[in-house]
Amino acid sequence: MSDLKVTSVRYFETRRGTGYEVKTNVDGIEIWNDGTGGPIYLEGSARDLLPYKHLTEKDLHKLIDEFESWTNTTAWKDAYRMLSKKEGKSSDDTEREICNIQDMSKEDAVVYLVNELAGRIL
Repeated sequence: MSDLKVTSVRYFETRRGTGYEVKTNVDGIEIWNDGTGGPIYLEGSARDLLPYKHLTEKDLHKLIDEFESWTNTTAWKDAYRMLSKKEGKSSDDTEREICNIQDMSKEDAVVYLVNELAGRIL
């Protein structure tokens, strides 16, 4: 598809529905839906958008879905909670750590989790 990846999603309510602002790994490029019933679109300067003009609404939704499937996956969170509990960490501290991990890019989070969990298991 492209090198464009979603790094965060912020949802907000409008009087006509739910909108969202999506940050990407490309500086100056965001995906938006203004929450007023219109289409999803790329936001950025014309020059920055040029390499991505071929992306359809379906492509943009797929990028968001890929990101959200990672952040909503419970398996890694459950494993992290279980190991933290065994170590005696408070649930508040554990949930704060999970939020911080979810804010990382998928690649950084995977590296962090592998290192963190391997260090706890070994």
